[in-house]
Parts: sequence; structure tokens; C-alpha cells
Amino acid sequence: MKTTLVASAIVLFTIGIVSIGPVFATGDFSLVGNPPSCEDYISPSTCSRIIVTATSLNGFSGTVALTATVVAGPSGLTPNLNPTSISVPSGGNANSTFTVTASCHVYPRCFWIVNVTGTSGPLSHTLQIDVCRGTACPV
Repeated sequence: MKTTLVASAIVLFTIGIVSIGPVFATGDFSLVGNPPSCEDYISPSTCSRIIVTATSLNGFSGTVALTATVVAGPSGLTPNLNPTSISVPSGGNANSTFTVTASCHVYPRCFWIVNVTGTSGPLSHTLQIDVCRGTACPV
């Protein structure tokens, strides 16, 4: 009688991902407003300007698209940004001017919250600006 020997083996492999070389941080930008709130007790039609600044972080360089959206408050506020697209150099910053046209028919004040959002590719940051009009400002 002939005997056949069959051998089997189980081999386990571990595959890992190894980083070769330095790991670089992805560039980003910050978004700030100066002054942070817009309050005017006298003129109900025009807001003093706010300078919105996008600043390069970790070597970011690129175009930041800006939008302004009223997220709270009564009707009567139109936010404006000029320009709506800014080029931020690596290690530097770029500015846009935020203004509003406001019509307040609520006594003693109207209060709005405006979100200014800056977007560049997958990066997005939002700055909240408070706008107050009337005789009882600030809130």
C-alpha cells in the first residue's frame, strides 16, 4: 500500500503602512473680523465697515471665496463683501470689506447675526458678525 503525505501550511502576512520621510502639515487659513461687531446708534441705513482678514497658516496659499449670509434677525438687512474673492499668499494675509445696508422697523433695536464664510477647496471657516441698529445698542 502506497501512502501519500499531503502537507498544508497556513501563512499569515501582516501588511503595514510605513511613512517614509517627514510628515507635512496641511496648510490652512484663519478668518477674523476687525472690529468684531458692527454697532451704529445713529444711522439706520449704513454700517461702518468691518475688515475681514484671511491669514495663511502652515504655508497656505490660495484663493478664498467669501460669502455673507444673514442667519438670524428680522428682514431688512443686506450684507455686502468687497471683494468676494481674495488671494492669500503663503505666510501673509488678504482683506475684504464687510458692510451692510439696514432698515430697522422694530423699537428699540434690530439685531442680526451674519455668517461670513471663507472657502478654499476643502477648507472652510465661518466668522460670525453681530449687527445692531436702533436706540438700545449694543445688545
